Amino acid sequence: MPDLEKISKLFGAEIDRERFKEMEKWIQLANEFPNKPWNNNVEHPDYARIFPNYWAPVMIQKKQKRVLTPMRYRLRPRYSKEEVPNQYNMFNARLDSLGTRKSWNSLFTVHHGIFFFSHFFEWVERDKKKKLIQFYPKEREFMWAPVLFDWWEHKKSKSILPSFALITGDPAPEILNAGHDRCPLFLKQNKFDEWLTPKAGEQQHFLQILEQREQVTYDNALV
Repeated sequence: MPDLEKISKLFGAEIDRERFKEMEKWIQLANEFPNKPWNNNVEHPDYARIFPNYWAPVMIQKKQKRVLTPMRYRLRPRYSKEEVPNQYNMFNARLDSLGTRKSWNSLFTVHHGIFFFSHFFEWVERDKKKKLIQFYPKEREFMWAPVLFDWWEHKKSKSILPSFALITGDPAPEILNAGHDRCPLFLKQNKFDEWLTPKAGEQQHFLQILEQREQVTYDNALV
C-alpha cells in the first residue's frame, strides 16, 4: 500500500501518531479474544498487504482537518457485545445494501472515511481452479476507496477500537472480464471533502457521490 508520509503530504492530512500508539495496545490485547481478531505481526503502519482483521491507515475529517488514523479492516459496531462471527462479511459493504443492512445503515451518512491502496486481490476461476489475481489501475500510483467506520470500547482497558468496512460496487469491465463481479469504489478526488463531512438523513445525496467514480482502466496479474 502507499507510503503513509506520502499520502499525508499529497492530501494535506495530519498523521494521528497517538492513535498509532493506541494500535499497539490493541495488538497486545489479542489473546483476550477468541479467534484472535488482530494482526499480531504489525511492525510498521505502512505494511504492504492488508487482510481482514489487519490494521490500516484511514483518512477521516476531525475538527475540520483531514487526519490519517489507524483502523482495523473489519468492522466491529459500537453496539456489539461480542465480536461479530467470521461467517458474516463485516469488511466489505455492498453499495446496494448501505441503506438497508443494519450494520451499514447506522454508519452511512454518519461515519465516513477514505482508505488508500495501490492494488487489491480477488479469487477467480481459471482452468477450473481458483486463482488469486492482483488488480491495479493503469497509469496510477495508487487508488482510494470510501469506507464506513465505527468505534468500539474495550470494557476493561477503556481502549477504543476503530474499525472500518470498504464500500464495493459493480466492477469495471476489465475486472468483470477477468472473472470477478465486485470492486472497491474509486471515489472521485474532488468529492473527498463532501464524503468526509457526512450529513445524517441525506442518503440519496451520498449515494450519488459514490456513483461519481474516477475514470480508470484496470490491469491484472496472477499472484
